[in-house]
Amino acid sequence: MALYKQHGSQNWWISIYRGRNYKRLRISSGTSDREQARAIEASLRRAQNNPGNAEPKRNY
Repeated sequence: MALYKQHGSQNWWISIYRGRNYKRLRISSGTSDREQARAIEASLRRAQNNPGNAEPKRNY
């Protein structure tokens, strides 16, 4: 994951690679405060690493 600012935006953005194909998602943190954005990023990282949130395996 990466924390960055997009051109023209006051909010911090979070870049996440997830899924089996490592699809890139870009999510706004909704805040201009870097520390709050880091906390949001950390919670997303915990959720992503939680085995209970793993994508189901497909049998086809």
